Amino acid sequence: MIVVGTATSSVAAERHIHPGDKLEVTVFNHPELSESVTVDAENRITLPLAGTIDTSNIGDEGLAARIRRHLLPYVPEVAVEVHTSAVDQSLLINGGPIGSLPYTPGESLASAITQLNSLTRNAATQASEASDNPGPSDFFHGRTDLHAVRIVRDGNTIGRYDAEHLLEIGDSGPRLLPGDTIVIASKPLRVLVQGEVREPGPAFLDAEEPLEDAVKQAGGDTSIATSRVILSRDGQQQTLALGDSIFRGPAHNGDVIIVPRAPRIGVVGAVDKPGDVTLHGDASLLSAIYNAGGPTKAANLKNVTVIHNGLKQEYNVIAAIHGGSGNPMLADGDTVFVPVGHHPDYSSFWQAIGAAGSVIYAVK
Repeated sequence: MIVVGTATSSVAAERHIHPGDKLEVTVFNHPELSESVTVDAENRITLPLAGTIDTSNIGDEGLAARIRRHLLPYVPEVAVEVHTSAVDQSLLINGGPIGSLPYTPGESLASAITQLNSLTRNAATQASEASDNPGPSDFFHGRTDLHAVRIVRDGNTIGRYDAEHLLEIGDSGPRLLPGDTIVIASKPLRVLVQGEVREPGPAFLDAEEPLEDAVKQAGGDTSIATSRVILSRDGQQQTLALGDSIFRGPAHNGDVIIVPRAPRIGVVGAVDKPGDVTLHGDASLLSAIYNAGGPTKAANLKNVTVIHNGLKQEYNVIAAIHGGSGNPMLADGDTVFVPVGHHPDYSSFWQAIGAAGSVIYAVK
């Protein structure tokens, strides 16, 4: 919702109260109940004893009568006066990515939308430069539906407009008057994006938009995210790669995407590059050794130790290469120890396997 505001003195008596307006409320003979208040974004004020009061679709006199009714149970024969001391000069936004805009006299629907687009693009560009992972840079392809924008004037809808089409054909659209409200709805499909993304939360898509755009709306994944994500849809959960065809297909309303943190594994011992490795894709023991540069010539791959939560377990990696069970999935914080032993040189065999693609290592 955008509240556009200032009022001229000739229409001030007829003007409805809007969010951002500053009001002087006087309760005669009761200074402790008198207040200077600002109308919040939901068109409400809060006063001593009277509590929270809705200010929608009324002017100063109507609000004074409403406050009086709230106070009558406590203060018999109370008299109240309301005066708008300052009219908000900004555009207040609900339903869009920008919280407020300055109002320029002569503002049209198209110019207001253009302001929103420009500010959103600048914010996205700054986020992209900071993260090297750009998100959506265009207000039109974000979470809002610009094909059905409504203008509300003093509580009455005066028009419904395709703002995107107006901009495409260079039409400025209707002029905005002081106090007008522009209502921009969210796109119809809601997808919740959680985990290792830059801006976790709900994303909104059109029916034809691919599911992967929900992750883009959330700012994209972080540098410590795994490339395999969890999708919950219609009560079923599955693990998928971000490039999976399901992500290129349309979203379902209520989809939940969880982008897990990529496990960071310590690999020590007889490997070419001992140290910490981050497994963005495949999080198996074989992948950890591969990402640590592979085993050295002296490595004993039949007795590789995995330390998980302080517990040690040995695995025969050679057997795993041939389809055995010695290739467990690792968790964040695990440590892999490749010992040195008097065994045949398996390093060339390992390299041949990696080159032939017999073992899949998903690297981000």
